[in-house]
Amino acid sequence: MAEVEISIEPKVREHVREIFNKRAIVSTNPTPRGRQVIDTFHRFAGIERLKEKPVGEFHDDQWLLIAKAETEGLIQVELGLPPTVVQENVIQEFEAAYLSDGVSHFAGLWNEQRRTILRAAIASRLLPTMHKETRLLLTGRAKAFVSEQCALSLWKHVSVAPFDVRAKGAGGAEGGEGWAEPWLRVMACCWGPGNPATTFAMLNAAGEMVDFIHTGFLCARTGQPKGDTGMGGGGGGEKGEQQVMVMKKREDEKRLMSFVKEHKPHVVVVGGANLACERLKDEIWEVIFKIVEHFPRDLTSDVDNVRVVFQDETFALLYENSAISLEHLPSQPGIVRRTVGLGRYMQNRLALTACLFGPAREILSAKFHRSQDLLPPDDVYDALERVMVTVTNQVGVDVNYAAQEAQDWLFSPLQFVCGLGPRKASTLKVRILGEGVVRRRKDLIDPPFLLDQVVFINAAAFIRVRGQDDMLDDSRIHPADYRLALKVATDGYCEAHRGMTPESVEERGIDVVVEARDNPDLIRRLDFEDYAVMLARKGQGGLKEKLLLIRRELMHGFAECRTQFESLNADEQFWLLSGETEESLAIGKVVTVSVKRVLKFKVLCALESGVLGEVDRRDFSDDPNVELRDVVTEGQPLTCRIKEVKKEEAKVILTCKGSDLRSTEWREMRQWDPYYQRAAVEQEEQAAQEERKKREEDKRKSAFRPRMITYPLFQNVSLDGAKKALADKEIGSVVIRPSSRGPTHLSVTMKLPDGAFTHIDVHEGGKDRTSATSFLRLGRTLSIADESFEDLDEVMARYIEPLAAFIRDMAAYRKFRAGSKADMDALVRADKEREPARIPYYLSISHDHPGAFMLTYIRSASVSGRPVHEYITVSPVGFRFRKHTFPTPDRLVKYFQAHFNDPVDAGDGGGGGGGGMGGKRETPRRGGAAAGASGHGSGFSGSGLPLPPPPPVPVGGRGGRWDQAGSGEVDQELHSEDECDVKGIIALGSSD
Repeated sequence: MAEVEISIEPKVREHVREIFNKRAIVSTNPTPRGRQVIDTFHRFAGIERLKEKPVGEFHDDQWLLIAKAETEGLIQVELGLPPTVVQENVIQEFEAAYLSDGVSHFAGLWNEQRRTILRAAIASRLLPTMHKETRLLLTGRAKAFVSEQCALSLWKHVSVAPFDVRAKGAGGAEGGEGWAEPWLRVMACCWGPGNPATTFAMLNAAGEMVDFIHTGFLCARTGQPKGDTGMGGGGGGEKGEQQVMVMKKREDEKRLMSFVKEHKPHVVVVGGANLACERLKDEIWEVIFKIVEHFPRDLTSDVDNVRVVFQDETFALLYENSAISLEHLPSQPGIVRRTVGLGRYMQNRLALTACLFGPAREILSAKFHRSQDLLPPDDVYDALERVMVTVTNQVGVDVNYAAQEAQDWLFSPLQFVCGLGPRKASTLKVRILGEGVVRRRKDLIDPPFLLDQVVFINAAAFIRVRGQDDMLDDSRIHPADYRLALKVATDGYCEAHRGMTPESVEERGIDVVVEARDNPDLIRRLDFEDYAVMLARKGQGGLKEKLLLIRRELMHGFAECRTQFESLNADEQFWLLSGETEESLAIGKVVTVSVKRVLKFKVLCALESGVLGEVDRRDFSDDPNVELRDVVTEGQPLTCRIKEVKKEEAKVILTCKGSDLRSTEWREMRQWDPYYQRAAVEQEEQAAQEERKKREEDKRKSAFRPRMITYPLFQNVSLDGAKKALADKEIGSVVIRPSSRGPTHLSVTMKLPDGAFTHIDVHEGGKDRTSATSFLRLGRTLSIADESFEDLDEVMARYIEPLAAFIRDMAAYRKFRAGSKADMDALVRADKEREPARIPYYLSISHDHPGAFMLTYIRSASVSGRPVHEYITVSPVGFRFRKHTFPTPDRLVKYFQAHFNDPVDAGDGGGGGGGGMGGKRETPRRGGAAAGASGHGSGFSGSGLPLPPPPPVPVGGRGGRWDQAGSGEVDQELHSEDECDVKGIIALGSSD
């Protein structure tokens, strides 16, 4: 109970919450699956290895990404206070306040109980509660950030004024007199692949479609157009088909020319669907230039400067697929509806966007932020709705113009007017259309409009009533402030006309509002600072902001407050047409491209989006001598990494060199969180690269090319396959197989004692280099080192079988033991301890040098003497030891016992490293010339480097007796094992 009471105490929670918010940290680590999935350019890259990031430093959408990655099982998240903070700032502070100061025995017992209660309350209740609260806090903060970014993105769309070639200031063309209705005629164009075809639609000033045409061949390639790279579709057909294409293209050009001359647009807007639209825009310009050049009289003065601009198709596409577009254009195909939507977006993007806030909420299909999908749709919609409310009430809704033109889409912003909403706006729209006009704002309260009084008070200032009796209705001034506005206008008029008084102005019936609108200087002369002070003296204080609004509206009613329209710059145009983003074309990102053309010094290719790519020969392969046309064909996919993005040329520079694809230096180009553990990533990448190299090496070793050889012992298997085939065979058994050295070599894998294998290289000669099949058959001559053979039977009879027999003899010898070098050392030490007077020795296979045997013994008379190792190699004529060849193991051991004290000079190593089989004799790096006199060499393979022999063995000293055989004297204890290690034998078994 005490634990619960402490944990729910408000002051206690407040104190712990304050500490948690200031000192809590977040650490993340990838799961095994996350390590496989998350790379440098993954969505969750940068959040998977955070170390002790304070919760106070999460300001953007990073926490949402962390929570999403955790949900998908890609990372593990740790959130909490560091242990030192828990101990010093929580536990110790609580104990100081909660424990007794008593020193008696019972006081100590009670303090222990209190301490237990405190720790339990903190660990089991307070900290878990704070953990949950902090997660919710971080989630709420991140959601608010994303919502704000979505709202900002929409704001950038809808807070732009309509296109106006005449605009010179904030007020544009509408900043002047009375009924300055919209005037912009727009011709919209949406690219089509053929079915549907490219479509042009002509809209009048009210956004009503007056005509449209389809031009399926306007962008057809009829040869090699200017600026063409030859990489796109078209061209290269039959001559007759080419002529037909030319005729259809010219027909479309004529139809478009007539369309422009007839409707005389002020601007042509082209939807930026893809990179093909760049060519479409050029074709439109060509048509306009021809009209200007050949038919200048067909253009009126207001369209003598026709502009062709690109525009984003996002909202037009949403409009095309919306239910409201079917209501507006019920009988038109989708591409026509899209084209109309594009034109209307150019004329009044606020109204067109408002159409997407219908019951289906089509606006949510637009992408405003990368983490938008991590928010509930309602949160995103609410943020976007707030933007529409703000912009709509700043711009106002011209209900009379919408009613006059009977354009339903112009009424769509009405739902965002303060106090209305979708249902009230829909009802008001129907009543306005039925009445035909709203004569005064105050009529909205009366029949037939019947707005509620409260609704009217909220909405009146934002409903624009133009062209009627009261010009104040065409302003943002609220009807409640009309009297104040009239007073300001009257005072301004009287100030400008000395001798006039408000009474005389009223008697003469002067409309001071009209006078102020016609002559803004009447209002501009007034000192509104003093005016506000004067009104405050009369008991009307706090009106300064309202007076400034009245001043602005009296001079220019509903003056344009939105950003002036600007054409896209080069960067914006590239991102729009390509459909790519800075993330999708980030420097260092790996992409897949399709080869379009192979030139001598570069490869031309294209990304999936159509963006052109270029791979220079120097960036194609790590091999500088590669010929591009020999290894690359058109249509072939390539995996490349982006080196550079040339937006002005709409292309990317790529590299597909293996070293560049494997390199991790591209990670350095990304901006990483200060708390990101880059060192851990580099270590993991290095380990992964080493593992990859090991797998590739294993794969290389196991790779072989099948051979057309018929022989009982030959098998088309790899090294591993040969080992498996010999696993249950007796010692000395062999498998002949293809060699990894190529088609001019064979490899003989032989089973040795103690689970070891060795590989003998057989060189094939007499191959016909002009015949590919010759390399698959057995060569006419065979050789092992310097020994030549006619066929495989002779190889087996003269080389392999004698060799195997000697190996079996050694394995059957009484002093032979299985085991490693350490095992042999243990055996001789154990024997020496049992019988110190004897000199123990054993023979074994050398696992360090497969194919060689090892003689292990202890020379010293002391029990603590170190084991000595000498090596014995095998050839088809016997065992090679100290430059002598012996036919049996017994003869070798007897020689060793009899000549124990003989000096072993630099050229007389225990292993006698001959030139080996399959290669020329090599000189050791130190210790003199290579030993061995046998014509067959001293080992199974000549691929390893011969090592220098051991140093001379000193003569003299004390001796002992031999273990179980012969006798001899040990003159002196050998130096260290390092001095007697093998230095003169060939490392057998490395040929494969």
